[in-house]
Amino acid sequence: MAGLSRPRDQDVIIRRESSGTFTIGVSAGAPQILCPSLEEALGRAGRFAITQHVELWYSTAGHICAPVNLLRRIWNEYMEMPGLRLTSQQAQRLWALDADTCRAVLESLVELKFLRRGREGRYFRLTDGHPGGLLMASADVLDNGPSRKIRAAR
Repeated sequence: MAGLSRPRDQDVIIRRESSGTFTIGVSAGAPQILCPSLEEALGRAGRFAITQHVELWYSTAGHICAPVNLLRRIWNEYMEMPGLRLTSQQAQRLWALDADTCRAVLESLVELKFLRRGREGRYFRLTDGHPGGLLMASADVLDNGPSRKIRAAR
């Protein structure tokens, strides 16, 4: 199972602020760029991460960090399978993740108001159709090798 790594000092982190805006900064420093939307933050941070050959992370208000490429992968799985309802343990097995990584990713997607955790502990999309206008914007991201385009999920 893949373990949750931590951002390196030079990695780029997108943070959601209490105001609903997003900031971009490097792991070792204070946030430096303010963005009004997740889409803008992903685009700007993704381009910077590629030029600097570093990884891109998303940090929740609770300071859990998850790699953006993993967030996008799981976001897209939920988009491709409407009605998908998984417990954390099922998600761990499906995506070969350890418990901490799985929790970080699922809780990040809950914070982004894409997923919801039901009373029975299953994670599911807030809607079966369009996810309320929010999407994981197209942005180049470094994925431990050459850059690649990840298409927007709508």
